[in-house]
Amino acid sequence: MRNIAITLVLISVAVAGCSIRQCYWYNPAKTLEEAKQDCRECYNEAVTEASEAVAEYYYDHAAPPGPSYDFGRGIVSSEADYNALYGWIMWGDSYRQNVFRGCMKRRGYFRIREDQLGQSVRKRSLSMDNVAGR
Repeated sequence: MRNIAITLVLISVAVAGCSIRQCYWYNPAKTLEEAKQDCRECYNEAVTEASEAVAEYYYDHAAPPGPSYDFGRGIVSSEADYNALYGWIMWGDSYRQNVFRGCMKRRGYFRIREDQLGQSVRKRSLSMDNVAGR
């Protein structure tokens, strides 16, 4: 399980290559306000879909017994359960990122480095990602 978690982290770092340089989701036909709205909608879609996928897969394949977590006290019953729970969290986060990227691409956005944006392009960093628009 530890190897899976390490692999997921390495994949996330490799996919996040754009984060070394500031990158933005950009669609030349969209204003900054439209880009912000699309980003919010894609993020909400991604969170919902990832949550459903994790719950469906987890409950269909891992439970019972699966990892136990006492949400009231934040206690995981064993190291193996902690590793399993961490793996599910990482898998869910990776799933969410993939859904988000797919949604933005379906809406006509592509990733572009900040130094490739024109002077007239407006930029905004949001909690979910960076967007740019005219």
